[in-house]
Amino acid sequence: MKTATRHTVVSRAGQSCEICYQPLHVMSLHHRRPRQMGGTRQPWVDEPPNLLAICGTGTTGCHGLIESYRERAYEHGWLLRHGWTPDQTPFADLRGYWWLLEGDRKLQITTPFPAPNPRSIRQDRGIGLTNPGREED
Repeated sequence: MKTATRHTVVSRAGQSCEICYQPLHVMSLHHRRPRQMGGTRQPWVDEPPNLLAICGTGTTGCHGLIESYRERAYEHGWLLRHGWTPDQTPFADLRGYWWLLEGDRKLQITTPFPAPNPRSIRQDRGIGLTNPGREED
């Protein structure tokens, strides 16, 4: 990945995790549409709309959340299924806002489909889900 692309994504994020807004002390550049085993030669895979600056590693922070709860990650646009395009698929942050990544810009948009209940996700050092069906106090 080009250094300029890394700089663009971190700048777009404002030096904070694009999912939980925590400062990026331990940062990952997360591919929304995975590179797949062995990588891909598609030029867009390392472009800003396919990348999120997020906190943690593959087991900690928001990166750990994505890797541990992949179905939830697809629902929130943090992961993209085959055929979904990064520049046309929004993602949600933990505050319930939906964003569309367009080049090096992040645009807040209206919800294109029913947003998940924001209370169904919690951050316990960046990882974890609440017990489905049980309201938090």
